[in-house]
Amino acid sequence: MSPFPFKTSHFHSRYSRKHGAKMSSAQIKLREAARAGSLFNVRKACREGANVNSCGSSESPVIILAVLGGHTEVVAALVASKAMLEAQDVAGGRSALHLAAERNDVAVAESLLAGKALADSVDASQCGETPLIKAARMGHNEVAAVLVAHRAWLSARTSDQTQECALIKAARGGHAEV
Repeated sequence: MSPFPFKTSHFHSRYSRKHGAKMSSAQIKLREAARAGSLFNVRKACREGANVNSCGSSESPVIILAVLGGHTEVVAALVASKAMLEAQDVAGGRSALHLAAERNDVAVAESLLAGKALADSVDASQCGETPLIKAARMGHNEVAAVLVAHRAWLSARTSDQTQECALIKAARGGHAEV
């Protein structure tokens, strides 16, 4: 049993970011494959020793790259490989589920939720939105329905001064269907 209260892969990921460690060739291949949506090359890079949770100090995690590309099969493979689903992108502090909600990508959202992504995680933006609030604000009723089906908290509020819930955000945006 490890003496650390966290997974070793998480420690290495944080250590690599903090100390600017260079990525291995397998890690670079994994990032390129996830970005391109190549399931074959993602699996190959993992067999070669790439860590699905490692990334550079100024780079988003691999799961984020796959979500941004809308690569559902790659996302599912990374979920199965125990990718940290709450890892955030470097640009806006959004989790993979936040990005799926923002992109209205139902298949990716379902894959992430099946892997136990937190339906009520709060992004690191100034607004502090949950994926449901983001989907409602943007009028993405399909993803909002998936989040509600996975028991997203309907009363969650933003952490900014408005303290608005998903229903208010949808109404302000003219998204009555949400």
